[in-house]
Amino acid sequence: MYRISTFSFFLAGYLGATFVIYKVWNSLQQDYERLPRLTFKSALLATAIWGAMFVLVLTMISGARELMTPGAWERNGAVYKLKEPTIEEITPADEEAARIERRQKLERLQGQLWVYALQHEGKFPQSIEESDFPSEAWTVPRQFEIQYVYYGGLQPGGQSAAKPLVVEPGIVDSSRYVMFTDGSMALLDGQELQKLLPDSGSDQPESSDQSENSSDE
Repeated sequence: MYRISTFSFFLAGYLGATFVIYKVWNSLQQDYERLPRLTFKSALLATAIWGAMFVLVLTMISGARELMTPGAWERNGAVYKLKEPTIEEITPADEEAARIERRQKLERLQGQLWVYALQHEGKFPQSIEESDFPSEAWTVPRQFEIQYVYYGGLQPGGQSAAKPLVVEPGIVDSSRYVMFTDGSMALLDGQELQKLLPDSGSDQPESSDQSENSSDE
């Protein structure tokens, strides 16, 4: 079905271009009598020749692109798109760039949380929803709308021991960034993180529904 629709679109475009050339040429022929009158059959042939020339040029461009970036493109239906890197193709430089991006995203969220605390009597929001931050602020980069783990009800600084405030979810990496209530950040592995997180190392924040149920009990 896809091939039929693609061919139908190509045929409609080809006939449409032929009709335009046919009408434009013959309208010019009325002003320039030396020009021969163009039949629709000749217009079809001229369109085919010009189309073949464009295909040749585009093929040369595609070939040059493949030579400059070998193996970077893959066929997707009638078009090509950039290949997604596999685990084997991810280089140390890519991993370092991803870590920098993750930390910078957390630093931006940190600034928003501290501003919120200044405006709300030195208290962080009780939940992600209460913060009224854009959903992007709570989204882990490159992780398809997966949110950070947030522990609400805390205050910045002034505590005997800094507590985890925002933690990357376990799907991100074996080592995850943690934002503490004193403003510091650290990249910790699973064992180090388990010792710090509340609820015996659980990295799932308590939802509003769960808190309501516990209060009812």
